[in-house]
Amino acid sequence: MVDLFTPRARNNDPQTSHDAAHSVEFSLGNQHQEIVTVLERGIPFAAEQLEKIIGFPVWRRMNELEKNGIIEKTGEFHINKSGRKANKYRLTV
Repeated sequence: MVDLFTPRARNNDPQTSHDAAHSVEFSLGNQHQEIVTVLERGIPFAAEQLEKIIGFPVWRRMNELEKNGIIEKTGEFHINKSGRKANKYRLTV
C-alpha cells in the first residue's frame, strides 16, 4: 500500500529539500481531493473522463487512491479516445 503521507525528504537532507517535499505533498493532497470530490457525485468515471473534468492527468493519482483503498474499479468500462476500454472507478466509502 502506498503511504501518501510519508515525508519525501530524508532527515539529513538540506532544508530546501524539505521545503520542496512539503510543496509536492501539498500538491498531491489537492489533486487527490479533486478526484475524490468529482467521484462524490456518485457517478463512476474513467481516468480520461476525470481528466476532462479536472484539467490535469490523473492516472497516477488514481493508482495511489486505489492502492490506499479509497477508490475501486466498478467493472464498468469507458471507451477512450484511442478506442480502448478503460476501467471506471467509484469511491469505496
